[in-house]
Amino acid sequence: MKKLMFFLLIFIYSCSDNNTLSFIKYKEHNLISVSVYGHVKKEGTYLVSKDITLSNLEKLFNGYLEDAIKLNNNLKIKDHDIIFINSQRIMNKVDLNRASLEDLITIKGVGKSIASKILDYRLKHGNFNNLIELKEIKGIKDKLFKKIYEYLEVNK
Repeated sequence: MKKLMFFLLIFIYSCSDNNTLSFIKYKEHNLISVSVYGHVKKEGTYLVSKDITLSNLEKLFNGYLEDAIKLNNNLKIKDHDIIFINSQRIMNKVDLNRASLEDLITIKGVGKSIASKILDYRLKHGNFNNLIELKEIKGIKDKLFKKIYEYLEVNK
């Protein structure tokens, strides 16, 4: 019984250091989850008040990197939003929902194998809804995703 209590206390303590307990409390306190990726100083998922302002969100991700395209001040932030902050230096992006194999392999880091997997995924699951879906494809992990996402867009 003492061992069980010990492991239970260790589990509860370990949960307090991550998002598990925060997630449990998040609905109770009218919080929403917003993920911010790209050309910001601190990428991540944030639990914030449902009426957060853009300037408060910007403080959480510690501001934009130098070449970032800043968010529109009228942006409506909703629960589970995934926000990508793009760079001004990328002008012609490849649309994941219309790209051919040849289009995809023009992106540095995407070879024929990954490009084929992207096209296979699109055939099997239909059009992409957002860029984060790329992470569901075998071979596209965080490192590659961070390297290629700014060259891509999703038009529905």
